[in-house]
Amino acid sequence: MIFQLINVLFMAAVIILVRRKKIHGFFKSQREQLEHSMKFAAEGLEKIEAEYKEIKSKVDQLEQNIIEVKNAAEEDLERELQKIKKDTEQFVEKIQTDFELRMSQASHKAKKLIETELVEIGMAKAKLKLESLMKTQNKEWTNQMLQSELSQSSGNKTYAS
Repeated sequence: MIFQLINVLFMAAVIILVRRKKIHGFFKSQREQLEHSMKFAAEGLEKIEAEYKEIKSKVDQLEQNIIEVKNAAEEDLERELQKIKKDTEQFVEKIQTDFELRMSQASHKAKKLIETELVEIGMAKAKLKLESLMKTQNKEWTNQMLQSELSQSSGNKTYAS
C-alpha cells in the first residue's frame, strides 16, 4: 500500500511537472482576464461616478433655479397684490368722490328748487297782501273821494290825500 501511495505521489508529481506550464498559463490567463475585467469595471465605475456627479450638479442647479423662480414668482405675486389693492383703493376713492359730488349737486339743486319755490310763495303772498292793501286803500280813497264830493256838494271843500 505504501507502494501505491508513492506511485500516486510520483504520478501526481509528473503530472504537475508536465502540466505546470499549462496550469501556470491557465492561472496567468485567468488572472489577466480578471485584471482586465476589474480594470474595465473600474473604468465603468469612474464613468458612472462622473455621470452621477454631473447629474447631481445639474439637479442641485435645478433646485437652485426652482428656488429662484419660486422667489421671483412670490415677489411678482406680492407686487401684483399691492397693485390690485392700490387700484381697488383708488377705484373706491373715485366712486366715493363721485358719490359725494353727486350728492352735493343734488343737494344744491334741491336747495335752489326750494329757494325758488319759497321765493315764488313769498311773491304770491306779497302779491295777495299788496292786492289786499290796494283794495283797502282803494276803498279808503274811494270813501275819501265820496266824502269830499259830498262835502263839496254841501259846501265844504276838502281834498283827499
